[in-house]
Amino acid sequence: MKILDKKHTLKKQLSSYADANIVIVSAFVSGILDHLKKLIKKNTHVSLYTGVLNGFNNPKELEDIANLAKKNKKFDFYVNFNKKTSTHWKLYLIAPSTVISGSANYTNIGLETIRDTMILVKKQEIHEQYIRKILADKKFCNSKESAFWSKLKTYDMNHKESYAQDVANEVNVEIPLFVWNDLVTKEEQTEILDKANKCNNDIGLIINKKQVRDYFYMPRNETLYKEGERVFCVRRDGRYPSFHYFDRIFSDKDSTYMISLKRSNHNYGRNPITVKDMVQALKKMNKRDKKTFSRTSVSLNELLNA
Repeated sequence: MKILDKKHTLKKQLSSYADANIVIVSAFVSGILDHLKKLIKKNTHVSLYTGVLNGFNNPKELEDIANLAKKNKKFDFYVNFNKKTSTHWKLYLIAPSTVISGSANYTNIGLETIRDTMILVKKQEIHEQYIRKILADKKFCNSKESAFWSKLKTYDMNHKESYAQDVANEVNVEIPLFVWNDLVTKEEQTEILDKANKCNNDIGLIINKKQVRDYFYMPRNETLYKEGERVFCVRRDGRYPSFHYFDRIFSDKDSTYMISLKRSNHNYGRNPITVKDMVQALKKMNKRDKKTFSRTSVSLNELLNA
């Protein structure tokens, strides 16, 4: 038996397998296309099962994964399109006997087991029981079947309608806001990354420079933002508006640092944000309201009525 967490991640464990038959069942999938391609390349066969519980899975990501399955005989992709009966499992099966289960979905964050934990056991009887349960569930639709694409199209339409309704119903939701002054220099980037990895040594999570999308820092304050939170970031003069996940937050005696990691299949050059580019970057940081500069959130209602 083995525990997977920040020190020994799910990503590291899955990457250790080669020439294996792997079955993954995950309620949600996100940002895993690159990892999935590597997993398929190294192993004999990979099957991925997911669902549409609460509409959390992005239709475009499901389409990208399904297109990958089209081109690869070593990979099969299944989706349960029934919102009420969709799976909530987080299960990783490696033949003939390995079972990994816990709280981590097959997502970019889940693979790092930053806020999740998993347990690995080797017992062929349990492995075979799970395989039988999965194969017996006829609600899963294989992406290589023609019916899959019509179901995906319907889910896509419903997903867009549901999202529009959610926005209409929750216009007062607060969007985390971070206002920065100057671009972080290359020297400062290196310093921040070094500090991050010194902190990470205790948990075995080392960040590579190529993984980093951007760096931010502010006077020490560890309570303003939560690790993993999505934040609208903008320069004080209203330029460079964009959304970032603050994947890693840590502090020294003077400052708090936030590191945003890259996501798969994102064209960061285009940086597409909506609500009219967050109302032209909060109307160039709302020159009439100097308090804007110290705010840490903005409501969607504010943006819609700006």
